[in-house]
Amino acid sequence: MSTNCNSAPLSVYGASQSWGVNEVYHLYKRAAFGISPEDAKNILTMTPEQAVDSLVDAAFNLPPTAEPPWANNYTNSDQGNNDLKKEWRYTMLTALKNNGLRDRLMLFWSNHFVTEYQSHNCPSYWYNYINTLQRNCLGNLKTFVHEIGLTPAMLVYLNGNQNRNQSPNENYARELYELFTLGEGIGYTQTDIEETAKALTGYTLRDDRCAPYTFREIHFNSDDKTIFGRTGNWGYDDVIDILFEERSNEIATFIVQKIYRYFVHPILPDEVIINELASDLINSGFVLEPVVRKLLKSQHFFDVNAQSVIIKSPLDLLVSLYNEFMMPFPEYGTDYVANALYFWGENMGQKFFDPPNVAGWQGDQTWINSSLLLSRWSYLELMIKRVYNAIDKELFRDLAIAIVDDAGEDDVEVICTKIVETYLPKSLLASADYLNALETFKSNVPANYFEDGTWDLQYPTVPLQMRDLLIHLIQQPEFQLK
Repeated sequence: MSTNCNSAPLSVYGASQSWGVNEVYHLYKRAAFGISPEDAKNILTMTPEQAVDSLVDAAFNLPPTAEPPWANNYTNSDQGNNDLKKEWRYTMLTALKNNGLRDRLMLFWSNHFVTEYQSHNCPSYWYNYINTLQRNCLGNLKTFVHEIGLTPAMLVYLNGNQNRNQSPNENYARELYELFTLGEGIGYTQTDIEETAKALTGYTLRDDRCAPYTFREIHFNSDDKTIFGRTGNWGYDDVIDILFEERSNEIATFIVQKIYRYFVHPILPDEVIINELASDLINSGFVLEPVVRKLLKSQHFFDVNAQSVIIKSPLDLLVSLYNEFMMPFPEYGTDYVANALYFWGENMGQKFFDPPNVAGWQGDQTWINSSLLLSRWSYLELMIKRVYNAIDKELFRDLAIAIVDDAGEDDVEVICTKIVETYLPKSLLASADYLNALETFKSNVPANYFEDGTWDLQYPTVPLQMRDLLIHLIQQPEFQLK
């Protein structure tokens, strides 16, 4: 069983500590979807604290994705309108690639406040849900919880739209406590669920097939309810108020544990770390931004024991490859890959915006088995070869030069080592594995060319050598980690 050996504190990670490209890659693999070697050098001109601030500030200030033309189309579902779904999926994948921490958090929260598109099949609901995630991802958690429960997507998915005074539906009340705020069996009883369900009744009225739901007084249960020991004629707003007043410690602990597992390590650390972050969340009035900022700036986050310990999700692999390998993102409508990325993710176990159930993707080791691993290798290889064969093979030479930072470098072992350590910060497990990578990189060039000075990064075969080395690296166990 894996363990978390990270004992570093939450003190700020200073510029006087190790601050090189490996730390930059670590930050951007976790808090974004990778970074190119060229951009990594620019980040190195900052201190670690400034680098994190730039990521968090950009995420905090970035406006939500612009409304598509169908955002307020309340009449029809998109059933049969595959072009609409394809275009919006592409928009969201592009957002993951380009928008750094903001849409890294959007993806995180979509796997926390889970809905499934096919449950409602309404484009307007889809847009409203994403907009809610983006606007609240670093904001006030209490506001977030309040808003997400009234999104049409959530009301349909967890049957809130069917929750009436004469027949309360407990689905949302249960998941509000078990999955969204407290954790399974922590701080609530079955009676709390039943009474909460009564308080959440009434959001059942809509004017058209895909219109928002509004409150309908006749469907509200106006009896007194007792929730967490407090009795009154509670409604939706009261539920959220009582929850955050009576269970603030439990909420803070549950949320920071989930944030920690996503950004730092799949195994929780010493409780001192979690307790400090939970206290920070409470003291901030449940504003998420200062907690995320503190965690990402910390010695604990940058500690060597926090690096390369999380298995990449399929979306990590697919989206980050374009940033880290400096490959142009496919253009919608002109490149089949723009639509294929969605299906490749599904075949690797992560269907974008359609998690397997209300608990979401469990992540980490669940991403890997013999079948899924083969899919990872084959799709990434296809992506690399497509750029080489159909777009511009010289991009691979540009990548090698950006990594090595010297177009005239001719020491093949120095070059190969820099490339390996760029994508595998802890390098390969054994020296024999490195020799295999080196032989792959050298395989298309006569051996004496490396000895007599004929070969350097300007040599004609370099794009092919780089392509083959990258294909070799994506198949290494170490590449599956971030």
